[in-house]
Amino acid sequence: MELLILALKYMYIRILLQCNEIINDEFQGQKCAFTYCPITKSTLAFTRDEIFRASGFLFKDNQTPWDDKTETIWSQMLIKGIKGPKENVRFNTIPVVETTWKTVRLYFTNAKVVSVDLFSTKEVPLEGNDSS
Repeated sequence: MELLILALKYMYIRILLQCNEIINDEFQGQKCAFTYCPITKSTLAFTRDEIFRASGFLFKDNQTPWDDKTETIWSQMLIKGIKGPKENVRFNTIPVVETTWKTVRLYFTNAKVVSVDLFSTKEVPLEGNDSS
């Protein structure tokens, strides 16, 4: 079963997040980031001003992204900065759903998928994809 991360009517195939852990993107002029922790298998999406990268640190076995502008370390689990100039500043989160192709075909027919060449979007190939 192929799992997808759905946010803002855009989808990321989870393997892209597993390989990258953090994806910085922009939709309709709004900068956003998607983080994935392979240890806890948790995903977070949020708006951003900075570029986020993996810090290499963990907080209670969960990823802690680092932003390159302020060098703040953020907690994906606590949804806020934990060390640096933005300590205790909260992320502005974006709702995320983990789902399957079958659900997308049925309920999100206008969704776009982020392609394997990362960050270019295309229409979801709903016909001919029998994954469930």
